[in-house]
Amino acid sequence: MAQVNLALIGTGQFSFTWVLPALEELRKKEVDVINLVAVSDVNLERAKAFAKRASISLGKTPAVYSDYREMLKKEKDVEAVYIVVDHASHHRIAVDCLNDGKHVLVEKPLGVTMRAAKLIIEAAKSNNRILAVAENYRRRPLDRAIKWSVERGMIGSPRFFTWISSSYNLGALTVGFSGWRLDKFYAGGGFTLDVGVHFADLWRYILGEVEEVSAHSRTYEPFRYEDWPKRSKPVPVTVEDTTVSILKLKGDMVGVFLWTTVAPGEGYEQWVIYGDKGSLSWQKGFMSPGEGGVGTFSLSPRELVSTMMSSLPQEVKEKWFPKGVGVEMGSFGVSVELLDFTDSIINHRKPEVDGEEGAKDEAVILAMYESSFKGGKPVAVKEVEELEVEDYQREINERLGLK
Repeated sequence: MAQVNLALIGTGQFSFTWVLPALEELRKKEVDVINLVAVSDVNLERAKAFAKRASISLGKTPAVYSDYREMLKKEKDVEAVYIVVDHASHHRIAVDCLNDGKHVLVEKPLGVTMRAAKLIIEAAKSNNRILAVAENYRRRPLDRAIKWSVERGMIGSPRFFTWISSSYNLGALTVGFSGWRLDKFYAGGGFTLDVGVHFADLWRYILGEVEEVSAHSRTYEPFRYEDWPKRSKPVPVTVEDTTVSILKLKGDMVGVFLWTTVAPGEGYEQWVIYGDKGSLSWQKGFMSPGEGGVGTFSLSPRELVSTMMSSLPQEVKEKWFPKGVGVEMGSFGVSVELLDFTDSIINHRKPEVDGEEGAKDEAVILAMYESSFKGGKPVAVKEVEELEVEDYQREINERLGLK
């Protein structure tokens, strides 16, 4: 079986929580296509800790570096890199790696701004290297099942969606602590961007292009706390904690997006696509009026996935869940994402979510910030993609010297 020699740049919480378990899953299922050659992190002790754990679960100890440039210079066998660092560093590291002849998988969002994203795309093209963006949500069984259900006509003609997530958490981060995520110049935005690009990818993947956005973003809470809920060790915030948006999709479809982490009291999460014959929800599955409008017919999320899996042609099943990887309900999709990236290198093909797709996902969310900057006025996503609208992003671009 062909292998790709991979280096990981960034060994923080995400790499420990998701990347390493994904590599472990591939090894357990004997899909031996990735050879983790080296890891790099500015925190050398953290990189060493990652390498030590990798040696136990993967059977081999990767080389450890504190500077990715030294790693690129010394590790001549590295063919590809997976970049898992702060958003503002994506373009700098990705361009260096691409110019060094490496294929690149970069965590979402592709860049801290659209200008940063375009620099990475241009470097991939000029060096004839593969560029993929880590969009794992669409690769999960339920997300595939909802796309399959829409295409099969289970809800009839899609009309609109409601995408609401409200919670109350003033912790510095929901998982671990990464202060850079609270700083606009490192993160580009708050969780509207960090998690929202996943949602934008799903909207585009399942329903088609988002054409226009009207939005309001707010920062209601000026601090997060390393010790929450005691509210001690405050950390100042320069990103939003709430976004409310109306989206216009191609055709007659519209959507409502609300994301907030400062909603005390009742928490609520419901992501639903409505058609003229029923609905599909990530929380409740498929529902439609019963025969004659009496009662309802429903399939739970698990039943929906089971129905899809029993109906999929083998070639589609293998494409979405190669070698049975990631097929389990609750899979986070990172293992499938890594397989797609390595297979695109081995077979010289375009990955499922390449740089262009990642940039389109990001443009949807950046259009929300741009609209809010303009007081909620509608912003065309295409204008953000083509750098015609970047008022919100201008300050970030200037700070990073992006022209």
